Amino acid sequence: MPKFKSEAIKRGEYDAETQRLTLWFPDRHTEIFEDVPQKIWDGLQSSRSKGGFFKLKIMGQFTQVPQPPPPPPAPVKPANKKPAKRAKY
Repeated sequence: MPKFKSEAIKRGEYDAETQRLTLWFPDRHTEIFEDVPQKIWDGLQSSRSKGGFFKLKIMGQFTQVPQPPPPPPAPVKPANKKPAKRAKY
């Protein structure tokens, strides 16, 4: 799974058999595209600007597989605070 030196796309994976392209972005979301030709994957890997290539050649050009929403954040447990002891006078 190639990692990219890009601020726009963190890494990518291509399955030539299914023509499925998976891209991971720095904000931790993933996008999966179907019916992507090998030449598009090759072009993404060799492009100087991964984000620019993505915007021009991939985004809106191929069927995007819907991804489930991310899980909700874990609840924050309140700190165990003991009540302050009252001074006895």
